[in-house]
Amino acid sequence: MKSETMVPPYLDQLAAILEERESALWSWCRQELQRPDAGDAARLELRKTTYPLDQKSHAEIYEVACQVATELGIDTVPTLYQAQEETRLNATLAPLTAAPHITLYGPVKDQLDAGEIQVLLAHELSHWLLWQMKQGVYQVAEEVLRTLCQQPQPHDAYINSFRIYRVYTEIFCDRNACSLAEDAGKVVSVLLKTTLDTEKGQVASALYQEEKWWEKEWVASANAEQTEVDVRARAVHMWWSQAEAADSQITAMIEGCPPLNSLDVLAQQRLQATTRRLIDQFMKYPRIRTKPLLTLCREYFPDYEVNTDEEGETVASIGEEDESVQQYFVYVLLDLATADPESDALPLAAALRLSKQLEIQEKFSAAALQEMRLRKRQLQQIHEQIDTLLG
Repeated sequence: MKSETMVPPYLDQLAAILEERESALWSWCRQELQRPDAGDAARLELRKTTYPLDQKSHAEIYEVACQVATELGIDTVPTLYQAQEETRLNATLAPLTAAPHITLYGPVKDQLDAGEIQVLLAHELSHWLLWQMKQGVYQVAEEVLRTLCQQPQPHDAYINSFRIYRVYTEIFCDRNACSLAEDAGKVVSVLLKTTLDTEKGQVASALYQEEKWWEKEWVASANAEQTEVDVRARAVHMWWSQAEAADSQITAMIEGCPPLNSLDVLAQQRLQATTRRLIDQFMKYPRIRTKPLLTLCREYFPDYEVNTDEEGETVASIGEEDESVQQYFVYVLLDLATADPESDALPLAAALRLSKQLEIQEKFSAAALQEMRLRKRQLQQIHEQIDTLLG
């Protein structure tokens, strides 16, 4: 399977948005990554904290590294290093794009078997491979996100996007390693052994395989690191056994239904698109299109024009979304229903119909009673007259 087909769509979608929205920063990051001295800091860090593994003295692991590189389509010989002080098993890729430089942590050769070493190296080389794809677009996107998140007051959406972007990047590397090893269990074993200490990792790996943990209902942990490990372990098993059929389940685990203040850039974009469709649906009734309401619509979207397309896209249910997102749409509908103080019951009837379509009718009715100071009987009468009022 080609590596390009394993790239999660999120990476492409977010990169496209960043290149459009942050075009100046995107160009600057691309230029910085292409500078001749771009890797000087990384090379200095390698000299300070590691020692290079000689190819003759460590011929066995170099043979595995070269074999993995060849199978991944990398024609550059990797350079391997050993961390000087770290004892916990792991491996990392230095941010050098000319050739892959991988640092090993802890006694990798002693505590991982041959298949696990292959998976470990395949995972790190896949990070480097991803940087080479599409003229380096994924590396530029990662650098743009890192820069945005290092601002004095970074937007929460960028922080959330960077977190999700990194998880999907790891999933891409897990998939490459799994495809090469043809064994999801090996990938999970390496993941657990490099996340936990070796002994706990061995126990956790055996338990994970024995109980088929990936088949159990997934519940997010309050511990972010633990959640990411669980997601990655499940994701690689699901992908290996179900291929593309697992994509929706994997997306649900990673992106889920976050609260309004935890949306990433793509979720914000979807929220805006749903809001616009909702307004279009509301404005399809000609009698509603009063000047105050059009003014409100343009406060939401300055370029707003009434969409007269009868076949326009309808708004799907948001009943499964987080409570805060549901409340957001409740108050969008309330805004629309109360924008024109001189209007009749028509705007409220339209809002009630849409709230039912969104599966937030009960929440909207409760808010309408409170915010519009209506009596239950008044609201009930409008409920009963919706079809008559709207046709």
